[in-house]
Amino acid sequence: MKSSIECDLEDLEPAVAAWERKAQSEGLRCRACAMKIPFGNRDVYFRTGMCGHCAHEAQKS
Repeated sequence: MKSSIECDLEDLEPAVAAWERKAQSEGLRCRACAMKIPFGNRDVYFRTGMCGHCAHEAQKS
């Protein structure tokens, strides 16, 4: 029997792969540093147009 963490990871892997394909095909990059947007920074990117690091730095300014 798989643990809930193992099940979550199995669900996450296809989502990460799908995000990578979408980001690549649509050219989704941070407007400040041009870095590819990681899966975990999707919400920040769609809210700010920046990766998590650049959005955080911009907020401090």
